[in-house]
Amino acid sequence: MTWPRIGGLRALELGDDGEQLGTIEVTAVEIVPFGEVPWEFAALEGEGDADLGEWRAGHRDYWERVGTPVDDETLVVCLRFVLVAPR
Repeated sequence: MTWPRIGGLRALELGDDGEQLGTIEVTAVEIVPFGEVPWEFAALEGEGDADLGEWRAGHRDYWERVGTPVDDETLVVCLRFVLVAPR
């Protein structure tokens, strides 16, 4: 697996219809245990969670539903990015 690198990855984000929504550029990559993801990062996801506990519970529920349960020691990749080319 190739990990994203800062400034070197531009990914097309596609909508359900296959249309390009935009191009992003990675500005930061951090691999941390799930239990150490900070609220500052979680809040940036923009999912409307009220706090870190709610964010973790929602993500645990999702990953369990798709067959990939996580615990506090599971490593996760936290990406920060900017939109460089909108649709």
